[in-house]
Amino acid sequence: MKTNYLKSLVGLSMFFGTVQAQSPTTTIATWKNNANGAYTIIHDDYGDTGVDGIWMYADTIAYNRGLRFTFGAIANSCEQPRNINGYANPYEYALQVMINQHGHEIMNHSHTHTCAVGNAGWSPCNMQVGWGQDPGSPAFFQQLNTAHNSIANAVGFDPVYYIFPYDRFTHDANDRLKTLGYIGSRTGWSSPNPGDAPFVRAGYNNNDPNNILPDNDGFFRNGVQVFDDSHAALSDAGQEAVLNGTLDAAINDGEWCNRELHNVGPTGWGNVSVNAYRAHMNYVKQRVDAGEVYMAPASEILTYLFQKAKFSTSTNYNAQQDQITVSFPGINPQIAVDPTTYLNDLVYKTPITLNVDLDGLTGTWTVWQDGSQITDFSVENGVLTFNAYPHEGSVEIIRNGGNTNTPPYIDNIPSTQNLVKGFNAYQIDLTNIFEDLQTSDANLIYTNSGNS
Repeated sequence: MKTNYLKSLVGLSMFFGTVQAQSPTTTIATWKNNANGAYTIIHDDYGDTGVDGIWMYADTIAYNRGLRFTFGAIANSCEQPRNINGYANPYEYALQVMINQHGHEIMNHSHTHTCAVGNAGWSPCNMQVGWGQDPGSPAFFQQLNTAHNSIANAVGFDPVYYIFPYDRFTHDANDRLKTLGYIGSRTGWSSPNPGDAPFVRAGYNNNDPNNILPDNDGFFRNGVQVFDDSHAALSDAGQEAVLNGTLDAAINDGEWCNRELHNVGPTGWGNVSVNAYRAHMNYVKQRVDAGEVYMAPASEILTYLFQKAKFSTSTNYNAQQDQITVSFPGINPQIAVDPTTYLNDLVYKTPITLNVDLDGLTGTWTVWQDGSQITDFSVENGVLTFNAYPHEGSVEIIRNGGNTNTPPYIDNIPSTQNLVKGFNAYQIDLTNIFEDLQTSDANLIYTNSGNS
């Protein structure tokens, strides 16, 4: 009897020795909403009469399927008075319909669509020197600053992405764009300007990998899938196959396809037929609904990539409070851009998708960030998924039924104050020091007693 009792204790001890404390972990999804790939359509030359199919067909076809694209405005063309579906000029239609109602993003495609670099050996870029080769010239200012101001004044916010005409660009022109607040440009590949350093990738018709980094100024240069005259010469079915094929490649390889298009209709360089465009957008919609691809305007894709480049994740579980804390340590310090400054002023941006592996924890959960509750989250197969901006602070995930009203905690200790006798009065803003899950910093009430 005694022996059996001892054996039972040994077995019990061995059993408890195998129990492991839960250790949730958090990862950033490759693409938003855990999609396999990402997709952007950019329609070039908006405002020019040769691409009126953008507003006549593409705008509505995309909107009717809940899809959004990017369109590059030729500023001078958009300024010209002409009837655009009842609106006074291309800018007015773009603002009132394409932007305000349909959510498409406008971009800067220069002022007059002239070449930034000459000596191309082909028209219209066969001049000796292009505007991008002389940063002090009036033409340089016109194609960058004047075009930027024209678009900003027309639509009420600054464009942040530039499309170089004919993909002829210089590093000087990109540097000017940085001073205007741009986060990227579509340049093609290596600069044809003598003296410019080569690009890290070469060749067209490549999707961008999901881990591309901006330069140290936070500025992206990305590749492009060009739909050209050889594609325009195909049948409707052939055009659809080309468009669908590059989308499929992005999904299968986990990459980003940045698709360059121009007119939708029977005319123009690299035009895609209405039938092929409609069929392609049906296919995109199908794959979006299946959760396989994240389609968004270019700036949303770039902000997703930027946050992946600047943040990692750290996860801590407090068993006593039934609380998981996800914080976001910074990475890649060589990218010397403050994420808050980078993101706050942008109109087109997106949070990143975070996946918290609960490591066997079960129950119902409440998710908080900076005093605001995140209600749009899901739990599937033991993984809690939600979208958030890391620069807005740590995320607290609380299991319901535990401590549901946690006390404020110190989030940021100010630098030490060295005070001498007779020091002047000074103030400390406590909203920068304390954090609370259930109450926003601005609504916390502080009291003091017993001290002067």
